[in-house]
Amino acid sequence: PALVGGREGLAIGWQHHPDSLGIGVYIAQQAGDNWQPAAGGAALNVGNPNASYSEQAGSFGQHVALSRDPQNRLVAAWQEQKSNGKGAPATRERVHVRRLENGHWAELAKELPAASTASRHLGHALAIHDGEPVVALCEGTDGGRASLLVYAWKAGQWQKLGDGPLNMLGSDGGALKPALASEGTSI
Repeated sequence: PALVGGREGLAIGWQHHPDSLGIGVYIAQQAGDNWQPAAGGAALNVGNPNASYSEQAGSFGQHVALSRDPQNRLVAAWQEQKSNGKGAPATRERVHVRRLENGHWAELAKELPAASTASRHLGHALAIHDGEPVVALCEGTDGGRASLLVYAWKAGQWQKLGDGPLNMLGSDGGALKPALASEGTSI
């Protein structure tokens, strides 16, 4: 699960696996002593962000991260892949980001960029910097080492920060499980 605070209280995100139909990513917000589903209980999964549990079949979302922007809107990032309908993955894992705007999940581009169609998004972290989402992303192939990349949402698209991976050990070390922190002016 993921947890974030804010002026409106706490929000929590988790993955839900209803009867092997897929895995949905869901968010709830604190409402007094209770929890209320964000966006009317709509799943974040890309296939249909407003789908019910049963309509999420074949979509596997996991590893949710949460943050809030300066307007106190929830921002969620998660990893997702689609099944080929025969139990095997049909798509590589990709990280997606949405922001809760006026009670609905707004997509920030289709997915974060990938170096190639063979690469997988293996881990990510989310922060808000200069009022917009920033994602640290570990990307690699099934047999390769993951590269650590950082993307910022600027002018309506994802822009890579820096000119290459941030791996400190070069080709001798892969990256997994990144973390990000920002107080608003520096990452």
